[in-house]
Amino acid sequence: MSTIARVRLFGRVAVSVDDTPIPLRGAVPAAIVARLAVSAGEQIPVDEFADDLWSSPPPTAAGTLRANISRLRSAGLGDHIVGGRGGYTLTGSRVDVLEFRDRAGFALSTRERSDLESAEAAWLGEPFRGVAAPFVAAWVEELQALRRRVAEALAELRLESGELDAVLAALPDVARAHPDHEEPVRLLATALARAGRTTDALEAIDGFAERLRETQGLDVSPALAAARLSIVRRDPEVVAPVGRERGIQFGVPLPITRFVGRRSALELVAAARRESRLVTLTGPGGVGKSRLAVESLAESLGTIDSAQWLLELASYGSGEQVVHALSELVGATNATVESIAQQLSGRGALLVIDNAEHVLPDVAALVSGLLAASPGLSVLVTSREPLRIPGERLLPIAPMLGDDAPDAIALFAERAADALPGFELTDAALPLVRHLSRLLDGLPLALELTAARLDVMDLSELVRSIESEELLTLRGPAAGRHGSLANTIEWSARMLRPAELELLAQLGNFSGSVSLDAIAGICSLPDDDVREVAAVLAQKSLLAVEGGVVRGRRYRLLESVKLYARQLPAADDRGQWRRRHSLWFADSADALESRVRGAESARAHEQFEADRSELLAALSFAIASGDRDTAVRLAGAQSWHWFLRGAMAEGKRWIDTALALPGEEHPLFDARAIWGAVMIVYRSGDKFGGEAYARRGLPLAERSGDPTLTALFVACNAMWDSEADPAGGLRRMRRAEELLDQVQPWAVSEVLTFRSICHIYAKKLAETMRDLQEALESALAAHNAWAAGSASWRLAHILIATSRERDALEQLVQCFDLLAPQGDVLAAILALHAAAIAVSGIERQRDGARLFGAVDRLGAAYGFPRAAINDEMHERHRTRTKQSLTAAEWNACYREGAALSLDEAVSLVRAVAASLPPRRR
Repeated sequence: MSTIARVRLFGRVAVSVDDTPIPLRGAVPAAIVARLAVSAGEQIPVDEFADDLWSSPPPTAAGTLRANISRLRSAGLGDHIVGGRGGYTLTGSRVDVLEFRDRAGFALSTRERSDLESAEAAWLGEPFRGVAAPFVAAWVEELQALRRRVAEALAELRLESGELDAVLAALPDVARAHPDHEEPVRLLATALARAGRTTDALEAIDGFAERLRETQGLDVSPALAAARLSIVRRDPEVVAPVGRERGIQFGVPLPITRFVGRRSALELVAAARRESRLVTLTGPGGVGKSRLAVESLAESLGTIDSAQWLLELASYGSGEQVVHALSELVGATNATVESIAQQLSGRGALLVIDNAEHVLPDVAALVSGLLAASPGLSVLVTSREPLRIPGERLLPIAPMLGDDAPDAIALFAERAADALPGFELTDAALPLVRHLSRLLDGLPLALELTAARLDVMDLSELVRSIESEELLTLRGPAAGRHGSLANTIEWSARMLRPAELELLAQLGNFSGSVSLDAIAGICSLPDDDVREVAAVLAQKSLLAVEGGVVRGRRYRLLESVKLYARQLPAADDRGQWRRRHSLWFADSADALESRVRGAESARAHEQFEADRSELLAALSFAIASGDRDTAVRLAGAQSWHWFLRGAMAEGKRWIDTALALPGEEHPLFDARAIWGAVMIVYRSGDKFGGEAYARRGLPLAERSGDPTLTALFVACNAMWDSEADPAGGLRRMRRAEELLDQVQPWAVSEVLTFRSICHIYAKKLAETMRDLQEALESALAAHNAWAAGSASWRLAHILIATSRERDALEQLVQCFDLLAPQGDVLAAILALHAAAIAVSGIERQRDGARLFGAVDRLGAAYGFPRAAINDEMHERHRTRTKQSLTAAEWNACYREGAALSLDEAVSLVRAVAASLPPRRR
């Protein structure tokens, strides 16, 4: 026989004779060829053939087999498939998987590199792809095992010769194909570690360990555990490749714990080093600057750096000591910059100077001199403040907060498992760890010290201890400045001037983050500029800086620094500081209150929210000290913010407490606070309470001489009068109308809205609609989004009452558009209540039932009183909708609606409105 049948079983089955492809039409012919190929030259009995092709051979198996073989012979395999009823044989063939098996077996017996590489080259991909016959599984298992053993043997040889790229290209696929075998993982982790990718190496081992525990309940072998520890320690026999010079290190410590998270920070360090020869990592004590620097060295050794030196400065107190220590480290003949520079000259030299803040001027001069004298030198500095020399690239290292919060949780869990073997981050433990991380400001040192206490305390006890301000007492096994948080902060504090210490003590009085204006306006330094001293504290990483240049920077002390600051003696009297604090924030709140209803409302509310803790601290102090005017100012200025946030009970409580303080009433401040109470109480559903506040505030508003407050109180009282005496109420409203040209623009729409309610009581529909339309236009012109939304909602309610549900629905869509930027949840629920009625009124009862369910559930969830929602119209349409559906339909739709979020419910209203057919012209 002169022809050769070549069978490819790697990938999808294919066969050719003398390079002419033979078509395999269907899964059965492909399986037949594959089965014949793996037993090439041997006869396969028909019964065995059938069992190998079908897990449960059909009665027609023999006939199907004969028919398909007949077609294969006709297609071109007639000279290669021989046999008949006794069985079939493939002859004159070459089969790729058999060639791989033979090469692999031979290579594993010789262990010669050329033989192993030949076997590796013979592996052409996943074997038997698309063949589901029973015989395949055993073959795939055998072939994959051979491939794994070849890859492992070849990886050992390549690691010995330093061919890391080849190992890293081949082993990941092998490790994925054999998730329960640890040898590929060990070899892969070793290659990653030698390539400087220590974090990836440890993640490979830890991922395998976790998989092994989950699937088999087993721990890794002692050999793999030892390999992990060697990688963490960077033991030379594991990390340093044989036969390849990757660079040398001097003075670089070997970490004894795994580096967790902060991949983005490592990338930033690498990027900064590509752009500058001098990079300084700055940040507060305990944030992990030193560990980050050390970890970054492993990734650059042998690639960017041919040699690395690290000098730790904590034990040196002068520039002369630093120069002598560095000269000894680098082997310089003299303790001079010139001599040190000679040792550091050459391509790829990196000098790391760790903890430079206490000898900063000396380090700055030394680094400047070395960089000027050593063109090939790069310098990486860690310090709590920058060197401030030309060419310095600053890289602030922040605590693990915000986007880095998951890294903080992972770090705590890792160190917790070290302290308490078997610790797991369960669903029950995660909220406590997340809360602990926030309490500790995501500070790595604090997280590690806290986790170390798990051997004597549980998570709940740890939370309570931190909440009770035991943060500074956290201690670890290390001595010195990193032995406790108190030591770490004391290290920085010892370098402060008296004015800086004094300001630090005063900053400890703040509750949260504040603006630089607040610091300058409240803190007092007799002989220094507060802003300049605050900037110094920020540069020294004792005062954290948040925010950006566009939205404004804010400043705060980390919790550990705040506790330390509160223990410092302060020259400034704490009571006087509190008094200044209260007055400053009262002035700030006054300024914000004037902007909360106009074009700047969103920014003003953001500012109120940002200053929330300070405003409440100021209000609490004013109340405690009996400062009635300041307390009423603060409460009244915040009332509209509380109203829009939905903080009804909180707002009423603060306003009532401030107004109840003994002392003389201040007409303007009291009237403003009472007006806030009117709105809050009225929205809360307490109709009579709202009226009582309105009656109380009118004479104060009149005495204040403020036309805006006077017009609002007059209009509001006219509304109450109209309920019993519509004509009298409208007569009283004329006085408010006379003031309209004097009131602030935002208030015009609110006066007009009150007038519309008077017209409702007088049953004057046309006038009501006119008032609301004017109120809407006025509110939009004044950028008073809340008032525009209120007028829009009331217009919709009138439209529903006059059977114009479709018009009402369109009006409500506009209302939602107006309310969305404000984030006024309660107003949105009120509009949603009207939408439920409107949707039911246009015969969309199923969607109406969904919206009634949403209103009930959301109203309860956000504390919206049912009395403010369920009026007579609501109940009438609700009953009508329920009666138009079967009990099962109502219940199903109502439950669907109750499961909707506010945004989803609003989207449903928009969808219903969009689905209505066009109006007829």
